[in-house]
Amino acid sequence: GGEKTEEKSEATTSLWAPDFRPRSPTEKVRNCTQVDRSVQQTIVGRVVDELIARTAPSETMWRKGGTLKLPDAASLFDRDLLTNLKRECGGLQTLLRNQHPAFVVSGGQVAL
Repeated sequence: GGEKTEEKSEATTSLWAPDFRPRSPTEKVRNCTQVDRSVQQTIVGRVVDELIARTAPSETMWRKGGTLKLPDAASLFDRDLLTNLKRECGGLQTLLRNQHPAFVVSGGQVAL
């Protein structure tokens, strides 16, 4: 009995979706939790340094940092790193958002 069902299923599938390929039973995690820790630390460190460098001159006691547009943050890194990051986890914005204790990402900008 199982063979007929299997044959019928394959025939039905080929009729309505000849190019159909079922999804892999295990989906790749794409939330930046699998990115190498040293890469994460490098990215976070460079963005923090840039934000601190953008602190307003009047802020002498507490340097909360400035804001940085996401394209400007992306320009701090080479294209290969950004391409790999995009392929692994959705990109720089996702990685920075997942670092919510350190960053606020909103409206296309990042701040401390």
